[in-house]
Amino acid sequence: MPAVSEIDVLVRSLIVGPMNQSCLQYIIKQRLSEILRLSADNMNLLEKYDNYILKNAAQISSIESALRTITYILPSMILLSLD
Repeated sequence: MPAVSEIDVLVRSLIVGPMNQSCLQYIIKQRLSEILRLSADNMNLLEKYDNYILKNAAQISSIESALRTITYILPSMILLSLD
């Protein structure tokens, strides 16, 4: 027997009658609480990332500098090797 989705339950409750409003409110409340929880988790990750960047600015700057140097040197080495 196939699994019954929330949409199926909602549609059936709308067809049946008086419970449709409470069923819809319940589903909406569940989804809103899930969205709020995920938003809070994302904000927490952004805050952690921000703190990490601020605490490790010197290391990040040196990594960026090394990558810039590589991007200048590598293309010229490739061009020289093609000759």
